[in-house]
Amino acid sequence: MASVQTRESDQTRDRLQRIADTRHEPVGVIVEQAVKQFDNTLFWSTFHEQLGALRSDPVAWREVNDELREFDGTLLDGLDDEADEADEADEAGEAGEADEAGELPYRRIPLRGRSGW
Repeated sequence: MASVQTRESDQTRDRLQRIADTRHEPVGVIVEQAVKQFDNTLFWSTFHEQLGALRSDPVAWREVNDELREFDGTLLDGLDDEADEADEADEAGEAGEADEAGELPYRRIPLRGRSGW
């Protein structure tokens, strides 16, 4: 592993050392974890900003929803029980129907990092 020297304030260096001591890990591991978490935060912050911009454009948002409708129900990956439950919910009017604005409802899926898609 390559090493890099950085300049940080005494306060930051002391905070890093205190965290490393508390976690019983080297300062380098703490820095790696912090950078990874910060990068992930920046990624999702940018994602949500761009999604907000897309939603604010009615024409573009309608196009996205139209495209999603085309793929709705096309993935049959062997998860029959979940597919059957979704079909029952659709038939009961609980999911899959567009609202007045023409937007399809979606389930909020907890994502873990960028590979969560």
